[in-house]
Amino acid sequence: MTAEKETRRSHQVLMKGDLVKLGSGIFSGWQKRFFVLFADGRLCYFKKLSDFEAGEEANAEINLKYYNAVSDITVLESNRKNVFKLTPKPMDFNYSDIREFHFAAETVTDMDMWIGSMYLMIEKYQDLKLKINKTGQVTAESFDSVEIVGA
Repeated sequence: MTAEKETRRSHQVLMKGDLVKLGSGIFSGWQKRFFVLFADGRLCYFKKLSDFEAGEEANAEINLKYYNAVSDITVLESNRKNVFKLTPKPMDFNYSDIREFHFAAETVTDMDMWIGSMYLMIEKYQDLKLKINKTGQVTAESFDSVEIVGA
């Protein structure tokens, strides 16, 4: 793929809209954020829509290459409706930036659309294995690029 096509794909928006996410801290609650899912598997969130439209940098970026499931957990959540979670792939190392996320959508339809879109990205990258490189960064490596001994 050419650099130009890769750049276009990385900026292609698959889905965008408001979600409420559960903060990661002990005393964190639910926070409304504007989310954007890109065709390259990045799920970015901004404090509000106008931040995204102004071209501001995202508050955070979640790389769906590092996740293996997205599922409806509304029945487990007594205080919120339309709740779903994003579960990271198992790792042989501890890396705090890759964690489970909980989201809530306004409607069941919105939740189903987000789950479906995230699932497509997760499926696209399901064969990647997570590794940590010498500089301490997490990378996703294709099983195809790993030599199988004795094959």
